[in-house]
Amino acid sequence: MLLSPAKMKTIDWLSQVREVAHPLSQARPYWVRTYQVGDKKAKPGAPLPPEQHPYCEFNMLLQGSGQQFIGPERFARKAGDLMILGPGIPHYGLAKAGPLRTITVFFLPTLLFELGPEADGRRVLSRFTSSTPASRRLIRPPAALSRNMASYFGGMLQEFEKPKPGSELRFRALLGMALTELLRWEAKQRPEPQITTGAYDWAMIERVLSFMQLHYKEQIYVQDIAKFAGLSQGRLQSTFRRAMGMSCMQYLRSYRITHACALLCLPGARVTEVAMEVGFETLSHFNLSFRKFCECSPSEYIRRRGRTLRAS
Repeated sequence: MLLSPAKMKTIDWLSQVREVAHPLSQARPYWVRTYQVGDKKAKPGAPLPPEQHPYCEFNMLLQGSGQQFIGPERFARKAGDLMILGPGIPHYGLAKAGPLRTITVFFLPTLLFELGPEADGRRVLSRFTSSTPASRRLIRPPAALSRNMASYFGGMLQEFEKPKPGSELRFRALLGMALTELLRWEAKQRPEPQITTGAYDWAMIERVLSFMQLHYKEQIYVQDIAKFAGLSQGRLQSTFRRAMGMSCMQYLRSYRITHACALLCLPGARVTEVAMEVGFETLSHFNLSFRKFCECSPSEYIRRRGRTLRAS
């Protein structure tokens, strides 16, 4: 069951979208976040600020209810609902009342290519990255499937927070089982044609993503990426945008900024050093890009982060 959007009076929150600060890499291609409010009488605001990021996001609302904003649309959510988002999609969650609990899994698109860039990997990735109505990004599964999903999400959180030998293998297995059950259920429920995976060279997309993730600290430009991929610059940009929902340079800048956010949170961080560390040639370009993604300067980000840590 897909969720229907509610009429919105304002989309002002879109001007407050922030780039999230938990960087992923090929060495650490996934990250799990949980959010919980235990008091029934509590009426929390947004669990987290409006955000966007260069990752795939798989979320489950385990307990409670609220509203979910995706772009300019608003949806009602209740316990058991799932959400699937691709890179660069602005979104915002607003809780109604506690108790509330969510688990969110973030992962690099390249993680799904482990399933095979020309087989299951591309089909699953397309569910996250294809151009699709916001209503298709929120799913209300039946009770039995919802229980299975809750078990998978709980298992992924446990493997992430309390790693043991084999935790990375088990995490991938749980993520694969969750996505497999969901997509098979969707295939049975939806009479209309499934979203096409597109006539993309997914093996090339995988190589380009891996290239950028490995070399983001270096001075690379679209012509370098195009040369690596064996494509013209125009062909590269159009193919990448259709497959991933953003241009390759937008993805690269977003990827760099998320790493910069994490570095700026470290004690003694210096803005100029961070800018050079994540691949920006000039401080002015870094400041401009950072402000575009985060709606504040790097120095202000450090001050805000310091206040947040002192208050926590």
